[in-house]
Amino acid sequence: MPGADMLLQEAAVPAGTARSSVLTLINSAVGAGVLAFPFALRCMGWAAGLACIALVAATEAFTLYVLSRFAEHTGARSYSALVHQMLGPGGSLAMIAVIFAYCFGSCIAYLIIVGDSFRPLLLEAFGHAWWTSRAATIAGLGCAVILPLSFKTQLGGLKAVSSLCFGGLFGVTVVIVVRSAEIVLGPDYSGAEVKAVNASLSFLTALPLVVFGFQCHTNVVTVWEELEPRPSFFRTATPPAITPHTPADTEQPQPEQQEPPPQQQAAWPVPGNGQRRAKSEKLVGMARVVAAAVALTGLFYSCVGLAGYLAFPASAQSNITLNFSEDDPLIQVARAMIGLIQVAAYPVNHFPARGAVRDMVHLATGRSPAGASFVAAETLAFFGATLGIALVCDDLGNIFKLVGGTCGSVLILTMPGCLLVAYARSKALGSRRASCLREPLLPAAAEAGAAVGDGAVQGEGSMQPYCLWQSKLFYSGLLLLALSVALTVLTIATTVHPLPPP
Repeated sequence: MPGADMLLQEAAVPAGTARSSVLTLINSAVGAGVLAFPFALRCMGWAAGLACIALVAATEAFTLYVLSRFAEHTGARSYSALVHQMLGPGGSLAMIAVIFAYCFGSCIAYLIIVGDSFRPLLLEAFGHAWWTSRAATIAGLGCAVILPLSFKTQLGGLKAVSSLCFGGLFGVTVVIVVRSAEIVLGPDYSGAEVKAVNASLSFLTALPLVVFGFQCHTNVVTVWEELEPRPSFFRTATPPAITPHTPADTEQPQPEQQEPPPQQQAAWPVPGNGQRRAKSEKLVGMARVVAAAVALTGLFYSCVGLAGYLAFPASAQSNITLNFSEDDPLIQVARAMIGLIQVAAYPVNHFPARGAVRDMVHLATGRSPAGASFVAAETLAFFGATLGIALVCDDLGNIFKLVGGTCGSVLILTMPGCLLVAYARSKALGSRRASCLREPLLPAAAEAGAAVGDGAVQGEGSMQPYCLWQSKLFYSGLLLLALSVALTVLTIATTVHPLPPP
C-alpha cells in the first residue's frame, strides 16, 4: 500500500550525501513550531526546558535510527511502506489516517501564522479597517493565494520550497536572537522573573510542543533510501555505480558471506542463533546523519527558545514574534518572511493529505479516485475545513500541542514501538522453530550428536534461543508505547481542561 510520502517518489533520485541528508532531515523537522519554544521555556524554566529538549532529542534520534534499521531490513522505501510490510494492512490504514490528521493540523497552524504575520503589516500600512481584521486577513490571503496553489497536482519545486523555508526560518531566528539580545543587554532589563525550573503544572503544557518540534520521521525512510552506500561527511559522494539497495560490503564477496539485497530478503528473519547481525557501513553512516541532524535541530531550538524566554520571561507568547513591537522594521521583515513561508508550506503539506484521502478511498472501495473533479472536491473541502478552524482558534500553541501530542506521538513513538515489539516477537517465534528443527528425531541421532565432542553439531546445539522476556528490543518498544500513551492522554487532558498559565 503506497503511503502519502511515496507519492513524491515518482522518479529516481541520485544518491544523497551525508551532508545533504542532514539538511533534508533538518528541513523536515524545523518549521513554524520554532516560534513556540520561548513559550515552552517559559512554562518549564530555562534549565528544565533545555534539559527537556536534550532528552526529547535523544529519544527521537533513537526512534529515527530504529526506522532506518528496519528500512534496511525490509527494503521499504517509505515510512508507510515500512509499516505495511511489518504491521500489515491494519497498521497501514492507521498510518494513513495519522498522516492525514498530522497534515490537517499543520495546515491549520499555517493559516493562523499567516494571519499573525500579515495583519500587523496591513495595520501599519492602512490602519484599522474591516479588511485588515484577523479573519479578513486569513480568509483573503487564503482564498487569493493559498487555495489556487493547493489545486496543483505536482510538487516539482518541493526541494526549492524546502530550502526557502529553512533559509527564511534561519533569518527569522537571527532577527529574534538579535532583538532579544538588545532587550536583555538594555539598561532597563531585569531578570528577576527568569526561572531555572518552573515548578508548576504548566510544565506539562509545553512537553507536546517540544515533541512536535523534532518530528521528521515521515521522511527518514526516504532519506535512508537515497543515502549513498558509504556515507561520509568529509568526502564526495560515492559514484552511482552501486544502487541504493546494494549492500556496501559486496566488493569481492566470499561465497559464505554474500547476502541478497534487501528486496530479496524475507520480511522477517529466521533467527535463533543468539547472535547480532553486524551493522552495515551505510547504517553506521545513517546513525551519524541522524545524530548530526537532531543535534543541530536541538541547538537551533535552544537558541531561539532561550533568547525569546530571557527577553520575555513572564509574557512569551506561543508565537514569539507577537511579543515584539508592531512598528519595528526588522520584526516586520521577519513577519513577512514567516508569512511567505506558511503560504508556501500549506500546499506542500496538503499534497500528502490528498494522497492519504486517495488511499483511504482505495481501501474502502477498491478504486483509486483521480481526475480534476476529485482534486477540486478534495481541495475545496480540505481548505474550507482548515480555514474554518483557523478563524475560530487563534492560539497557535494549542494547535502545535494537539498535533504534536497526538499525531506526532504516533509517528514518533507509537509506530517505532510497535515495530520493535513485532520484530522481537518474530525473532522469538523464529528461534523456537529453529530450536525444534535442531532437536534430533531419533535417540540414536542424539547419541551420535553427543559423541561429536567439540564438532559442528555440538556448536550448533549450544546456540542460545532468543527469549522474548529478556529482549532489549521488546522492552524498548514497550517503553516507547507507554510514553506515547502518556503523552497522548496528557495532551488531550490539558486541551480539554487547560492548565493555568505559567
